Amino acid sequence: MVGWIDYETDGSWQGPDEVEISYTVFEGDRRRGYAGRGVELLMGHLRDDTSYARAALQIDSTVVESLGVARRCSFVAAGEHDDFLLFQRAIER
Repeated sequence: MVGWIDYETDGSWQGPDEVEISYTVFEGDRRRGYAGRGVELLMGHLRDDTSYARAALQIDSTVVESLGVARRCSFVAAGEHDDFLLFQRAIER
């Protein structure tokens, strides 16, 4: 196991058709593409098996690696919430 990925639907800042994606890659396994691959696999699941319209990431602006994951996975900047940067991407069907 190199980490985990999950999504939540109950954040107070989320829209009704939006999920927040959370992930962690353990330190020894970072910078190998696991986070981006996990996000893309989860986006496929959200597309095929749910009715959500949008996915979001909340990223600390100092975590450069996660900012890169957002960019590589085609998330776009969508503002800030509680000192985190928000990124969104449509779940395309």
